[in-house]
Amino acid sequence: MLAILVLAAGFYSLPAEAQRTPASPPTLGDAPLQATPGSDGQISALFQLADQYLRSGQIDRAVALMEDLYADEPASLPVFTKLKQVYTAARLFDDIVALVEQRIGQEGPSMNLYAELGIALQQASRTEEALEAWRSAVSAAPNAEMTYRIVANHMGQARLYENAASALLQGREYLGDSLLYRAELANLYGHAANYEGAAAEYLALLTDNPDSANLVRARLTRLIDAEGAADAFSAAVARAVRQNPLNRAYRELAAWIALERGDFSGALDANIAIDRLQGEQGQSLFGFAEAAVTADAFEEAQRALTIIVERHDNGPIAPHAHFALAQLSEKLAEQSGERAFDTEGRRVPAPHYEAALESYSTFPDRYPRHPSAGEALARAAELQQTVFRDYTAAEEILRTLVAGSINPSISGNARLDLGRVALRRGDLGEARMSFTQVEEGLRIGPIAESARLELARLDFYEGDFDGALARADAMNQNTATDAANDAISLKLLVRENTGPDSLSEPLQAYAHAALLLRQQRPGEALAALDKLLASAGAHPISDEAAFLRIEALRALQRPDDALVALGGFASRYPDSYLVERTVFLRGEVYERDLGDFAAATDAYADLLVRYPGSLLAPEARSRLRRIRGDRPPG
Repeated sequence: MLAILVLAAGFYSLPAEAQRTPASPPTLGDAPLQATPGSDGQISALFQLADQYLRSGQIDRAVALMEDLYADEPASLPVFTKLKQVYTAARLFDDIVALVEQRIGQEGPSMNLYAELGIALQQASRTEEALEAWRSAVSAAPNAEMTYRIVANHMGQARLYENAASALLQGREYLGDSLLYRAELANLYGHAANYEGAAAEYLALLTDNPDSANLVRARLTRLIDAEGAADAFSAAVARAVRQNPLNRAYRELAAWIALERGDFSGALDANIAIDRLQGEQGQSLFGFAEAAVTADAFEEAQRALTIIVERHDNGPIAPHAHFALAQLSEKLAEQSGERAFDTEGRRVPAPHYEAALESYSTFPDRYPRHPSAGEALARAAELQQTVFRDYTAAEEILRTLVAGSINPSISGNARLDLGRVALRRGDLGEARMSFTQVEEGLRIGPIAESARLELARLDFYEGDFDGALARADAMNQNTATDAANDAISLKLLVRENTGPDSLSEPLQAYAHAALLLRQQRPGEALAALDKLLASAGAHPISDEAAFLRIEALRALQRPDDALVALGGFASRYPDSYLVERTVFLRGEVYERDLGDFAAATDAYADLLVRYPGSLLAPEARSRLRRIRGDRPPG
């Protein structure tokens, strides 16, 4: 009789178009199915048929089928569970309430049934009755720790976060264990925007179990960007640190929260304290410095690395910090557009580059057996030739590396750089000999490929375009290396701009200008390019020459003239593949040459809007984040 009443209640609860029609006799294949009590196979088949009805949208037939089966098998837990599932699909929540209440009448009160009743009542939007059912669930098994978890979980799923927290607090008090439910309570407080409560529980969890730091950080990550959350967490952790300044877990959490907020100064202070109080030798400071560099917080990174070098010079982290300081100084110089010579070619102070050179040069003396000693000297030689134009000093360092390094990569690159120094000095014959020695000595590998590229460029500079093409064609084009990409660019440049005259005079003029610019003679290069552009007319080399002219203007420290040339490039050469590069270059000129970060932001953003798929887009995004002070993703 009860089954009939349930059926009737469900019928009237549905809209007219969804009212149930009598189910056809269920079939499997051609044979009618008879729901024989106790027949697990037949029950399973009926479950499958009910699922088919649900998948095909025939929910009323699934309901009628399961109600008939339940009338025959009222004691079966699987049938009871399946009927609840079907009622849920039909959104017959009041029918679920009646079904669970019937089950309670059959089996007697239990924690699980009252918990299920609470879910059904909440789904039926009968919240007060649901809360009463959950209170009954607790009363049914108050001595079981899991009771409070189950009830709180159901309340939490219903977004009754404060009620769920109250249930756990009740369990903690009733069971007399103040350590219970810390993570669960903190999570609920967070969902309820009770960030002070969440912080208190997470800090207590850290006190009880310092190994839970990763769990706490993962949970806080989901909350910290909410309004007021970061301030609440910071204040709570600061209080905890003051009360227990020797607690490392608190200090580490304070450092992490500061990093998440972008407060690198505060994070540095926390790591300095950890380093001092824990007797470290710079480990935490170095980890902080790496994170700060990634987020472009260079000042704080530099302070952290300097502290390591000064306080822990004999420690295991000191060499890494020393080398990282040199790299950071070089990065700062590049990003600020620092130059060691003025427009008249006079030597001027370049503090970041000078600091980098000093650090690289002294590294091998301080740490002669360190694996990075050779790389430090190689970087010093690179700065000497490209920034300070001291070719004699560069050659001296490189010859030392060639003679003394047992690392084939370092010695090979040193030989390659000796050729590049010779090229810059104007001795193309010596440069060719150095590149040839590297190519013939190694044959394969990235250094050999770089030597082939340099030989192809030499051919290009000297007007041997067929030779340049042959060498570029011989290179491995199936790699993603810079050498392979540059070889492809060189081939395209030659093929698209050779002829129609046999001498390819415009291309020869361009090649000569490119050589002058590489030899750090931008004034001569600019004059050669102006002459070429005046005579080239509609020659396809014009856009390449105009772009190279912009680079010469930048080398001459004439950023305003460079911007004028960049601004007119797209209208003059609308079909050039270099147009998107000029958009990016505008941002770089504003950022690094003029220090106009607002204009740089607009230029980089313009690139992302106009050319979202550009290979330059990732770097543009990175620079925008740095200028805006945004934290990097992840």
